[in-house]
Amino acid sequence: MSADPLFRDAAAGDYRLSWGSPAVEAGGPMPASDLVGNLRPTDGNLDAVAVSDIGCLEFVPLDLISPPPTGVSPVVALGGQLRLEAWGESGAAAALFVSPSKPIQQRTKFGLLFLELPFIFPLGTLAAGPATPGVFEAIVPADPALAGIELVFQTLTTSSVAPKGKALSNLADVFTGF
Repeated sequence: MSADPLFRDAAAGDYRLSWGSPAVEAGGPMPASDLVGNLRPTDGNLDAVAVSDIGCLEFVPLDLISPPPTGVSPVVALGGQLRLEAWGESGAAAALFVSPSKPIQQRTKFGLLFLELPFIFPLGTLAAGPATPGVFEAIVPADPALAGIELVFQTLTTSSVAPKGKALSNLADVFTGF
């Protein structure tokens, strides 16, 4: 491949792919997860079909920024900050949802659902984009009753290439800790 892979900031060592990279969904058979633990394949172009990317880091339309991914499910401290970024085509809207646990994935007309029915809670809608993501930030309540809970996030994002006009993103999950 001779095209620019559109790394986010190669000069600073950030080799994550950007939205629209020609490496997104252009790979062949890959391991089940990438270098930081993102599942493969992921629907990186939001067309409701998941295909692996070229390279060691899978592009994820829903990106967990804080706490940073570690190759295993990250832990956010009670009272700690949670930050997610939602990527999409120009003018896209990403409805963000959370569920308190990760069920077996289910195929839907929008792609794979990673949230547990009926325990899906809407958190809001973000303006996702190709150059500037939608950002969701929250402080996890410092309530000991929340310790050890897995929080699973997923977006339903508008997409001109998805058969139904919207596609489900990858999952982003974190455990709460002390």
